Amino acid sequence: MSILVKKRDYLQWVSSLNLDDLSDTERKLLNLLIANFDDIALLGTYNGARAKKIGKLVEESHESLANNVLISSFQGESDSLSHTKISEVSIGPFRGFTSTEHYTMKAV
Repeated sequence: MSILVKKRDYLQWVSSLNLDDLSDTERKLLNLLIANFDDIALLGTYNGARAKKIGKLVEESHESLANNVLISSFQGESDSLSHTKISEVSIGPFRGFTSTEHYTMKAV
């Protein structure tokens, strides 16, 4: 999954939150993650790399982070992602499929 898709999914999740129920600290953390998403997403969890990066970012910018969550800066980019309609799928051969199976989807 590309970073662009992960970011879009993350921002959709953030937009589903009731921000009024979050503390200032939680909103600041959301802003930090949104602003640095690309750098954070590239890191793996091995040896705590992602957590260390987030910790470093919190230390560097905790005083300057705003507590109002802004996600509109990415909305235009997410609109450029298009969905393709799947009309046919071929599966196999692999475990459970001794030969290639073809499935055609009918429009509903």
